[in-house]
Amino acid sequence: MLISVAMLLSSAPRACAESGDDDPSAPVPPSVNKGHLGTYRVEQPNGNAYWVYVPSTYSDDHPAGIHLFFHGQNGQNWAQDFDLWTGPFLSTYNLIGINMQYMDGDNGRDTPGKTAAARRAVAQVIADYKILVGRGTISSFSGGGLPHALWASAAFKNRGTDWPFCQSTLYSSNYRMNAMGGCPMSWFVSVGTDEWALATLGVDGFHRVGELYQDVERGGCPDVQFMILKGKGHAVDPREVAASAEEFGRADLAFAPFVYDADYPEQELRGIVHACDALDLGRASSAIAALKKRTTLPAAVASKLQALSQLVDDRLQHLSAMATQLAAQDPPLATYYLPLYRQEARGTPIEKLIRQAITSCSHEAHYQASMDAYGAFIELFPNLLGGDGASPVPVPAKVSDLGEIVKHLSPRSQTGMMAANILALAP
Repeated sequence: MLISVAMLLSSAPRACAESGDDDPSAPVPPSVNKGHLGTYRVEQPNGNAYWVYVPSTYSDDHPAGIHLFFHGQNGQNWAQDFDLWTGPFLSTYNLIGINMQYMDGDNGRDTPGKTAAARRAVAQVIADYKILVGRGTISSFSGGGLPHALWASAAFKNRGTDWPFCQSTLYSSNYRMNAMGGCPMSWFVSVGTDEWALATLGVDGFHRVGELYQDVERGGCPDVQFMILKGKGHAVDPREVAASAEEFGRADLAFAPFVYDADYPEQELRGIVHACDALDLGRASSAIAALKKRTTLPAAVASKLQALSQLVDDRLQHLSAMATQLAAQDPPLATYYLPLYRQEARGTPIEKLIRQAITSCSHEAHYQASMDAYGAFIELFPNLLGGDGASPVPVPAKVSDLGEIVKHLSPRSQTGMMAANILALAP
């Protein structure tokens, strides 16, 4: 349900106008909104603004990640609405939501300025809350893909500098820049059949996925999903959000930080924190065990040590659960993610469980057939859709090949669902 701007502002802190500094990389001090919970709006220069939603899961003892969203053309009146993201993303993964609001409604006007405004918004939230920088998702709808792509392209050229995200999501998005060469992260791309020809949304999404598959063939992250929703018009569908959120959970465990370093400045804890930052949970666990044996630790340090120990234990349990799930239902993703999860858990009892999951997956009767089918799908993809561009129609000559691929992919796997989805579009 939408909440009126007046209602939100009545309970929000004072909306602070930002400095107007055109350098979004300049240091950002905390604002009057520091630590504020709930939903509020922040005005920026040049007719830009953004809304912030802090979920109830956030606290000083539970630092968050970030969910950034760019609205479409003339979508500024909906920027205060976080309903789509709250359940699947913000509350489930403890992410602070940032919805950009461009008051002229035109992402194509001064796109560099709008991109800089988004960077400043993220920087301000990082200054105002305890944020695990690098644990985040960036998403866009329709014309919002223009500033989304501009930020990503610049960050990729700078080898990931100024890129606090581990996932990128394009909901019917005019993301019109090459998606290749990015940081290790997952990608979710979706479009509806009834909007396919609108502003080249379908072609844009199809081309981006083709580029991402070229990265996969060079060793990039294969967690790339292309969802075509039959009958969907120009709107964000909850099914897209749910699928993107599920994908985020995998990338979060592979690429994102989970310890807020500034909470643990004590010298005794630095080695543990550094190991956690490196996603070396075996080294962190060993250092925790050794420090727990000391009888002279100050009470405050002992308390923080216990907190770190719980963070590491929780992370290991999540790694084990995800590894088990992927091994059972998605050999291609398991082949990529499980070695990363195993390396992260190296030297802990969970490493053995993940190693067993890897062995179980690779020895499964249909493993090689599934991997071959996955490779065939990637090779087929650039030439898979044809027609006049008005709708996503599989090329007739490729339908038989696609049908054979579907037979060898688990119906619960990401690629299996994608292939079956596209095959169902054949006339």
